[in-house]
Amino acid sequence: MSNTPDRPPWAFVELKRAIRGEARTVEEIAKSSGVDRNTIHRWLNGLTANPNIAEVDKVARALRLKLRLIK
Repeated sequence: MSNTPDRPPWAFVELKRAIRGEARTVEEIAKSSGVDRNTIHRWLNGLTANPNIAEVDKVARALRLKLRLIK
């Protein structure tokens, strides 16, 4: 399965769901993750279909989540 602009990676979809369900604001998540808040806002508004994996990992860790590869 390829990642096309209209079909973002599954982990990214789950991360956006976690961000939206978080009690903290996007600004607080950005500060704790080191990822620019505008980047996170672009993710949430569907303006980034295939995000930088390092940034995704930073935000996931700030939310106490882990990315993992499964075969």
